[in-house]
Amino acid sequence: MNNTNTTTNTETYNGWSNWDTWNTYNWITDDELTHRRACCSTDPDHLHETIVNYILRRNDGIDIDNVNWVEIYDAFVCD
Repeated sequence: MNNTNTTTNTETYNGWSNWDTWNTYNWITDDELTHRRACCSTDPDHLHETIVNYILRRNDGIDIDNVNWVEIYDAFVCD
């Protein structure tokens, strides 16, 4: 697993590095408890560990290996 995945695809999706990252972010922000857990993550690896099973259970076609966890972590640096 490469938690700092920066996809080689040069296309972006709605301002995110790719569709998998964008869709993962959407699933996280759609659930209050999951959102709170994401905000409490200490680094991208911790975010991945905390959220990956939730995302995999959604069975929404997300390729978890394409998710840019650094990008999502940076979006959840909560006060």
